[in-house]
Amino acid sequence: MNQSGSFRLTLTSLLRHTLEFAVGSALILQEKTQAFTEEAFKRGKEAQDQGRKLVQEIRAERAQRTLEHAGPREFNIDFALDRLNVPTRADIQELNQRITELTQRIDEL
Repeated sequence: MNQSGSFRLTLTSLLRHTLEFAVGSALILQEKTQAFTEEAFKRGKEAQDQGRKLVQEIRAERAQRTLEHAGPREFNIDFALDRLNVPTRADIQELNQRITELTQRIDEL
């Protein structure tokens, strides 16, 4: 075999290895991306479930406090507003406080 044939064989081999590397890298990247996406969705769902549970606990506590400290008429009104998801003054004040804290944190950045 002459030198030109050897060079083509080496070039062909190099191109084949480069192509195999590129395809292999793409497959690895695809697998890692898919695994990352699945984990992100799983954690997001867990966080959403925890948030939903926390809201339910807060509502139950509020209903219990209302029952303990209010008369029958006040309880019925508070209960109805709670069922309609109408925020209380305390809810709004708490949200305003959190917004203020977050604004301060953003300003610090």
